[in-house]
Amino acid sequence: LWDYGEEPDARRIAAAIVGAPPSTTRELAELVDAHVSPRTRRALAGRVHTATRTFQAIRIAVNDELGQLRELLSLAPALLAEHGR
Repeated sequence: LWDYGEEPDARRIAAAIVGAPPSTTRELAELVDAHVSPRTRRALAGRVHTATRTFQAIRIAVNDELGQLRELLSLAPALLAEHGR
């Protein structure tokens, strides 16, 4: 949650998830919302849902998005035309 979502309350949220694993995305969102610090809540007020960073982190991990990006970047030079940019 911290590495992929930059979630300031990552430890608290992770402990809550392990302690009471949610069955649905709604339950996860509610669990995260209940464990976000007041400081984080104020920082996000009116901009995004408190669970946005948690869902982002989970999506990045599940889809191996950084691994896919590394693979693409390793292949990119071969896909580039000679003198291409």
